[in-house]
Amino acid sequence: MRLSSERCGGREMEPPAELLRMHRHSLTSLLVIGGQAVDRRAVAYSFHRESPMKQGPFIALDCRFDESRLRPALQAVLTDTAPDPGPDPVRAAWCGTLFLDNVEALPDDTQRLLLCFAQHTLGGSVAESGGWPVRIAAGAREGTATAFPSVFLPELYDEIDKIRVDLADIEVGAA
Repeated sequence: MRLSSERCGGREMEPPAELLRMHRHSLTSLLVIGGQAVDRRAVAYSFHRESPMKQGPFIALDCRFDESRLRPALQAVLTDTAPDPGPDPVRAAWCGTLFLDNVEALPDDTQRLLLCFAQHTLGGSVAESGGWPVRIAAGAREGTATAFPSVFLPELYDEIDKIRVDLADIEVGAA
């Protein structure tokens, strides 16, 4: 998937209205499990467009293909250094949402970087006042939640599993 801030096209998939209503003012992390990639992205976008960050960008990456761009971008933010040349998906998501699909595909070292970053975003568990202005949304394939000890660093899973949407519980409607 390209680094993109475009609106989601194709099928419309809405998370349960009550869940969206309860968390629309939240900046905490979101985990969308199951379904197809387009559906996970659509749900993450639904949370973005209802959030306080809705005027900001919605940047989507597929961690299976974009890890080589994500890792140096996370390193640059965490060390306050200049990013590598090319698109920087982390800073591109400033004041918006960074959606990382197939997050379970990230190697351990990149998961550690993501954990440090997620903890210091506005909705992160150790964010100082004025944490980094990015909301983390993650997508994972079916079965990831039950297999997380072998797929995720437990601390990262705890950090991104603040609001969970399991697509097995949601019906897809036509756009």
